[in-house]
Amino acid sequence: MIIPDKIKILGKQITVRKAPPSEIEDVGDWDGAWHLIRIRHNNDPAYPEDKVSEAFLHEIIEALNDLLELKLKHRVRTALSEGLFQVIRDNKLDFVKEEEKKEKCGSAERSEIKDSHSGKTLAKYGAFGAKLY
Repeated sequence: MIIPDKIKILGKQITVRKAPPSEIEDVGDWDGAWHLIRIRHNNDPAYPEDKVSEAFLHEIIEALNDLLELKLKHRVRTALSEGLFQVIRDNKLDFVKEEEKKEKCGSAERSEIKDSHSGKTLAKYGAFGAKLY
């Protein structure tokens, strides 16, 4: 999964920063005061891509828990992230609307998504590794 530099959660702009091992103890963390998700670099062999991607989903759930004041216990947040990640990955689910895929990709034949800010190619696949077409 390509982890973006920014995401929106409940209308709030959240910065996502890829952190080196010296800066972060775990795979990821949520800082509600700064609206910041820090996530371990994918190139750390101790943390394979699926672990980092699942941690990113976990931090999104942490942010939702904080912003919505849900007060879910950490074991519940962890169970949700692990369960949702498994369902999304194993079923190759992609929640982007078909119209949006065509807008972003230009045609059904192209499977490339570009960052609207930088113009950089982000992926040839949809969310969580699912093929777009």
